Amino acid sequence: MTSDPDATIVVSGATDHPQLPGYEIERLLGEGGMARVYLARDVNLNRPVAIKFMSAALAENQDFRERFDEEGKIIARFRHPNIVTVHASGSIHASRYIVQEYVSGGTLEDRIQQRNVQPRDAFRIAREMAGALAYSHERQIVHRDLKPANILFTEDGAAVLSDFGIARSIAEDDGRTVAGSVIGSLRYMAPEQLRGERPTDRVDVYALGIVMFEMLTGDVPPNDLKVIATDAQRAALRSRLPEDARGATDFIAACLHPSASERPSAEECLRLLLDQRNALLRRRQRSATLRTAAAVLVVLALGLATIVSWWRSIPVLQVQPPTAAVYLDGAPHEGRLPLDGDASLAISVLHNGYYGVSQTVTQPAADDVQVVLQPWRYPQRKDFIDFNSLFSVDTPAASIDPQQFDDPLFRGLLTLLRTHAQGERNALQAQQDSLLGLARLGDAPAQLGLVLAADEGLISMDSAEQEEMLRRASQAGYALATFYLALHNRQKEETIRGGTDRLAISQYAQTMERAVQQGLSFAADYAAQARQALAD
Repeated sequence: MTSDPDATIVVSGATDHPQLPGYEIERLLGEGGMARVYLARDVNLNRPVAIKFMSAALAENQDFRERFDEEGKIIARFRHPNIVTVHASGSIHASRYIVQEYVSGGTLEDRIQQRNVQPRDAFRIAREMAGALAYSHERQIVHRDLKPANILFTEDGAAVLSDFGIARSIAEDDGRTVAGSVIGSLRYMAPEQLRGERPTDRVDVYALGIVMFEMLTGDVPPNDLKVIATDAQRAALRSRLPEDARGATDFIAACLHPSASERPSAEECLRLLLDQRNALLRRRQRSATLRTAAAVLVVLALGLATIVSWWRSIPVLQVQPPTAAVYLDGAPHEGRLPLDGDASLAISVLHNGYYGVSQTVTQPAADDVQVVLQPWRYPQRKDFIDFNSLFSVDTPAASIDPQQFDDPLFRGLLTLLRTHAQGERNALQAQQDSLLGLARLGDAPAQLGLVLAADEGLISMDSAEQEEMLRRASQAGYALATFYLALHNRQKEETIRGGTDRLAISQYAQTMERAVQQGLSFAADYAAQARQALAD
């Protein structure tokens, strides 16, 4: 049995299993105040699933029935690698149920109790949860019960957010959460939750700060550090963190600000954590450079011939075209690769007019590293139509063949989609990081890819950042981005105004014509249709 008094699920040995057509129920995984969760096998698809059955005692309560039904509806709309996937929901013999993916790697609560969370893992888990929350908040859903018991792990170690049983829409509050009510787990509640105020998305950010502290120290903060409002509290918070994790002080303090409006959003949390990771990588690179300099001093004592021989032995990064920009771990780089025998380097190479490349090299590299960029080339209309027919989270993995496309962007996005469909979360995270890294360095195809991936829920990204990425990729001269920009602006106009006026159609035609000028030939058909509509 778990020891957390707020735990949603506790392990139990009960054997009175319910029955559900199409599933073979194997054993009870756990139970909590609202539901029992069983391990089962989907007979048709031959895969393990977790089935949550609502407690019979609560099924008579209309409010709890609605909450349970809403949980299934909320998660069923979500497609995110760090949010548990719902396969089905419904009721049978007055018993409500939710069928979701079986996440077999245990909970964060278990790992904390076992003191099995290293600082590097804590930062990764926090990034994954910030991404999941940002995705949820973008869709106007507040979780309201983020805690270690609700963070599960897949077999390959990816963190997955579960249990949206008390989640609520920010935009469409139904009135059930009234002033004065307190819902959630007390140890992780924001001050405004404890006061019974209507929650905003910042209550999840507060809980993320508590969870981060707990991962690093083994327990939640003491009462005098449950909010961080003064420099003295910040200093006390820092002193309680392990020495190698004190870089988390500012992040935790920001999450635990007493005022909800002063806390960062989940998206901002994700950026803070990514920036912190990149800063750490840059420090590693500087450290490697210092070690290289120290090695030079040693070699100087060995004579000029030895120096020349040693220098020539250092791996060289060769890029084509030679004027391409090179980044090591996100920082600009020139010259030979740094010597660092216990690290790996993330190498990104970019040049406008070429597809950017991101790859990892384990140090020390035995040979010179060569990166050859390929120039942009644009798909034909048939390829565009075929890609759109496949690029959907509803497409089965077996139907996705990235190699049928010559366009590197389409191939990359379909590879990302297939990895998502196969549930390979670590590989998916690596592909997402690569795409995100190239996009933020200014690679236009990656920027468009990020926008399209976000549209399908494969990456968490707010709409404003999507528009900015799309605009930048178009301005860089990437014709396919200009084409999608025209489609995006027209759809936005139709959504806002319920249709398009002559000015909007004219702007659409002009943008499509710019795509043609940039090299996308089939955009001419779309421009012609718009011009014909104006003539009519």
